[in-house]
Amino acid sequence: MARWKEKPLLKAKLPRAKAKGKAKAQPSVADSESYVHFRTADWSSLDAQEHQELKVEKITGHCLVASGHRIWCIGGDREVEGKSPPAKISLLMMDLRYRRWEDHTPPAASYAPSWRWGHSSCMLPAKFPVRPQHKHRKVMLMCGGFDRDMNHLDSWHFCPLKGRFFVPASGLKHVPLPGAYHSLAYCDVTDHVYLFGGQCCVGGPYHYFDAVFEHDLIDSHWALLPRRGPTPEARAQHAAVISNRVMIIHGGTNGIRSFRDLWTLDLDADPPRWSEVKIEGHPLWVGVRPRARFWEVVPHRPFMAVSSCGGIMVAQRQKPEESQPGKLGLFALNLQKPRWRRVRTNLAPAWAGNFGAVLGGEGDHTLFVFGGSCCSKAGDVPQQPQSGAAQLHAGGMWKINISAQPCEVLLQTLLKVFRTRSGSFPEEVMQSIFTFAMGSLIDMVCRM
Repeated sequence: MARWKEKPLLKAKLPRAKAKGKAKAQPSVADSESYVHFRTADWSSLDAQEHQELKVEKITGHCLVASGHRIWCIGGDREVEGKSPPAKISLLMMDLRYRRWEDHTPPAASYAPSWRWGHSSCMLPAKFPVRPQHKHRKVMLMCGGFDRDMNHLDSWHFCPLKGRFFVPASGLKHVPLPGAYHSLAYCDVTDHVYLFGGQCCVGGPYHYFDAVFEHDLIDSHWALLPRRGPTPEARAQHAAVISNRVMIIHGGTNGIRSFRDLWTLDLDADPPRWSEVKIEGHPLWVGVRPRARFWEVVPHRPFMAVSSCGGIMVAQRQKPEESQPGKLGLFALNLQKPRWRRVRTNLAPAWAGNFGAVLGGEGDHTLFVFGGSCCSKAGDVPQQPQSGAAQLHAGGMWKINISAQPCEVLLQTLLKVFRTRSGSFPEEVMQSIFTFAMGSLIDMVCRM
C-alpha cells in the first residue's frame, strides 16, 4: 500500500470558452487537463551506469522498497547469466546517487526466503520492530509467492535500512493459503493487515481465490473475514490499498478475464461489506481477453496509491496505438465522484507486464517504476526487447514527480495576479510556490 500526506490546496477557477459548432466525441477516459487545471512533471529514465558488472535486463513479479537514496528490488523471476537461479530470493539495490545496481542476494546458507516471485508486500510502521534495537525502523512484510516447483505460504520481514530478512512473530510465519499475486494492505487505524485474492498453481492450471484474511499485528493471528452481499470475483494480480478503514481493490485477472472494476470493503461494518464502485463515464482499458495457459502467468498487475482524502492514482497500461505495446499511463479518480481521469504526462516508458513500483519516502511524491516483461498488443505474447536499455522490460528504471504543477494557462494567470503585490519574483520561484501549495495530483483530483 502506498500513501502520502495531504498539502494545502490552491483553488482557482478559470473561465471556460463556450462550445461552438458540432459537439466533439467524448474521449474513452476523461482528459485531466480539461477538468482540473494542473499538470505533472515529465517521466525521466534512471539508466544504470554502463560500466557496472551487474546487468539486470529481465525481471518480473518483484516488489520495490524505497529507503533514502536506495531502492531495493526484492524477489522476482530474472535471468542469472550462466547460472541456475540461486537458492535464496533475489535482492538487488540501486544507489540513486551513483545509479549503480548492487547484488545483495543472500548466500545459500543464510536465513532468508527462497527464490520466488509474485509475493505480496506492504510496509509496517516502526512501532512493530523486528528486533528491539530496530524500534525506529520501518519494515516490509512479504507473504507467499511461487517458483517453478512450488507455491509458498511463508512470511518474512525485510528491513530496508539493514538490507536483511527476519522471521516474523509465530502467528505471522505463514499465510492461510499458499500461492502468489495476492494483495497485502496495512490499516494504520487498527494495526491490522489484510490479504485478499491470489492464485495457486495446481498441477498446471491455476486456482484463484476471493477470500479476505485479517491479521492482528498485536495478537498475532490470521482470521477469515465473513462476507455479506455481493463480492468481487476471485482474482490475482490486482492492486489494493486502505484509507480511512476502507479497503479498495482494482483490476486483476482470473486467467480468462481481465478485470477493470473497482470495489470497496467497509472494514467497520459488521460483518465487513463489499460494494462495487459505479464508474461514471468510460472505464479503464484493460486489453483483450487473456488466454489461460498451464504454468504461465499472463502479466496484468497495476500499481495503486491512495491519499487520505479519497483520491486514487493508478499506474497501468494505456490503450496501444496500432502495433505498439502501449505506454505506462497514470489515471486518477475521486471516490466521491468516481470518474477516471487520464493524467497528462510526457516521455512515458513503454508498458511492461508485472512491473515493480513504489512511491519515495514519506512526504516524497516521486514514483519509481522498474522492470516487467515485454508483451505484444495482445498482452500475452513475448516480444524481442526494443533498442535502448532505458525501457522497463530491458531493466530500465523510470521516475516521475507526481506533485501537481500549474498548467501554462493557470501559471501565467496567477503570475499576473501575484506580481502586482509580491514584487518581481522569478517565474521559477512562483511555480515552486504554486506546486507546493497544490500538493499531490491525487489531492487535486479528489476535490473536483
